[in-house]
Amino acid sequence: MTASIDGQAFKAVQVEWDTVGGVIGLIDDDHFIYLGFPKDIEKGEHSIGKDGVRAYVGGTHSGEATSGTLMLQSAGTPGRKMEGKFDFVAKSDPENVTVTAGRFTVSVGARTAGQGSGSASAKLDEPLEGNLAIEAKTMEYNGEPTAPTALFAMQTKDLQGGLQRFGVIFMLRYDGQGKPSVESGFVAVDFAALITSKPEVTSLKWEPGKSLSFKFTMSFSYNKKDYKIEDGSLDLTF
Repeated sequence: MTASIDGQAFKAVQVEWDTVGGVIGLIDDDHFIYLGFPKDIEKGEHSIGKDGVRAYVGGTHSGEATSGTLMLQSAGTPGRKMEGKFDFVAKSDPENVTVTAGRFTVSVGARTAGQGSGSASAKLDEPLEGNLAIEAKTMEYNGEPTAPTALFAMQTKDLQGGLQRFGVIFMLRYDGQGKPSVESGFVAVDFAALITSKPEVTSLKWEPGKSLSFKFTMSFSYNKKDYKIEDGSLDLTF
């Protein structure tokens, strides 16, 4: 994924297919572009901000797109590539962020429900739109079936305040011995992937090809209010 953000070059070092629908390209924890859209989106031009198409930019100034265009040159099916172009303006404080000449290519992953099972839960120190916890009953991931590179733990049911989804996204890296570590963490609220302080991960347990589990905490801001996720727990069985 590449783009120009307020005239500065953006080139993602990691690009992941969002298994719920979308694509995230990131340089590091703080600098990323997220495009959210329905899984069944079709080839062609789409207005950002309509019909479930959203965009979010993280960086020196961060915010959700208020207008823009997503042009899909290929819609993609599981196991194939999706290509697209995008431009948008994101609302931020003190001034808006302009993203131009955006391009991405991503491999569309197959659903992993048949390859593994898992869940994640966490508590919030204050209610967000009436929600005091995340209870993700299912989890999906990218990468090899037994070596995920990105985890998506999303709650899509029983949410308050009109939210469509609420959850966490984790990016993983592996050392020379094949042991994973959590490098980045984001909070997903509807179609936004929100910046967090570097997640604190403890009690990480890894059995190659069998299971992955860890505890986590992280902080984030939403609608100019600060929140902390506490007592987080994630379990994945392959």
